[in-house]
Amino acid sequence: MKSKIRYAVFFLAMCVLLCLLLISCNAKDSGKLRICFDIGLQNDMQSGGSFQQEAASGFAEAIAVQAGLQGRELSEIEVEVIPSDPESADEREATLQRLRTEIMTGGGPDVFIACTEGTHRERLDSSRLFPYLSKSIADGIFLPLDSYMEQFQMVSQEELIQPVLAGGRDSQGQQVIVPLCFSIPSLIWEQKEVDPSAFVGKTWQDVLSGQDSLLTEQLRWLWPTYTFSSESMRKNDHDTGLSYIYPDLLDQVNKEVGMTEEDLAGLLLDSLPALGQLLGQEPEALSWSMFFSRMLDNAMFPNPETIDLAVVPVRNQQGGATAVVSMYCGVNANTQRPEEAAFVVEYLLSTEYQSTESGGLFQINNGFASPSKLINKNGFIDGDTKLAAATLESWHAACGQVNQVYFPSPADSVLNDMMEAIQQEMLATLDGDVRKDEFLYGDISEERLREIVHEYYGQISRLLEES
Repeated sequence: MKSKIRYAVFFLAMCVLLCLLLISCNAKDSGKLRICFDIGLQNDMQSGGSFQQEAASGFAEAIAVQAGLQGRELSEIEVEVIPSDPESADEREATLQRLRTEIMTGGGPDVFIACTEGTHRERLDSSRLFPYLSKSIADGIFLPLDSYMEQFQMVSQEELIQPVLAGGRDSQGQQVIVPLCFSIPSLIWEQKEVDPSAFVGKTWQDVLSGQDSLLTEQLRWLWPTYTFSSESMRKNDHDTGLSYIYPDLLDQVNKEVGMTEEDLAGLLLDSLPALGQLLGQEPEALSWSMFFSRMLDNAMFPNPETIDLAVVPVRNQQGGATAVVSMYCGVNANTQRPEEAAFVVEYLLSTEYQSTESGGLFQINNGFASPSKLINKNGFIDGDTKLAAATLESWHAACGQVNQVYFPSPADSVLNDMMEAIQQEMLATLDGDVRKDEFLYGDISEERLREIVHEYYGQISRLLEES
């Protein structure tokens, strides 16, 4: 018996020793500043070469040049790009596994520049490096940056959109993630038709009340839709906004759904009567929803520089607006080069980079989560300068209403599938060849809706539990 105990103790000691050796090997300083990029799209290799790799290499060269101009010493930069093209699926999985192992054992890249989960069209087959970012923040993966940001020379706090920046703080109030690109689920009118200030302070319950026809229009955001009307210049192009309206619905930190199955089914049932008010409505003044489409940045709207547009954010459960982050950066808590890593963040946030960057990191992001406005108030992506001053002013006013910041996760995909399943049931009750957005004319029984919610609620719960 004693010999068995001695053997077990010896075996356990050897396991601990091997783990320590593994940590030591992975945490060994490579002598380089490692910057990891996970921002690629599914069509990354469409032009024959990796656009993500090209943009990442260009950024590395730019940061090295900027360090020289600032008189800063910077280690040699090592760029690591996580492939995103479907043909590189096996390589991507192997890279993700290696990097996550490095991070868990005390090593890994110094800086992460990454995207959150994209829409149904651009979402990769595999998850992003940090698929549940809020959980990674709570787990202490990232280095607190407050003391470094206080010393930033190239960008000031006043230049950054503070309500969105605050979304990158941990439970202790430390800035551990820095949002770079974000959007605000909204509806757009011409300012001569709508006063955006009239909607400030309204809640989602006000939307459901049906007392204001323009406010009721926001119900369209509850449902996934991808339609365009050339007659009214109206474009609705987005996944379900359910998790933006109820940002606590998918609780990444506690790994659970933030409301009961009964409550989730109830809020959807409550929304159905108000849908009737939208039947046949195509208000000429309403142009289109802006999330996940290049609404403000493309030529679809005639002469945008001459038209004053009103940006009206979708109301969330807390009476404000939700900013949905699509690209962010963070510094590895394991880094042995915190000052150099913080310099990379500083340059990313600077007006120098965010107002002159063209065809690089932010252009990639704009492909799946546009209009992907930037955290720096002075920054712009291609096309922004064509907008009227009053439109930009309305956009910044919308930013001031942000009281929730959301990081999409793989669970959002299943949530979108649930809403599409309900839509399909409603479409099935209609005769003839109907468009997806005409589900409004359909019907669904309470029993069937609850069955669908039950099925997907279980899927979402398991996904969060296993994250």
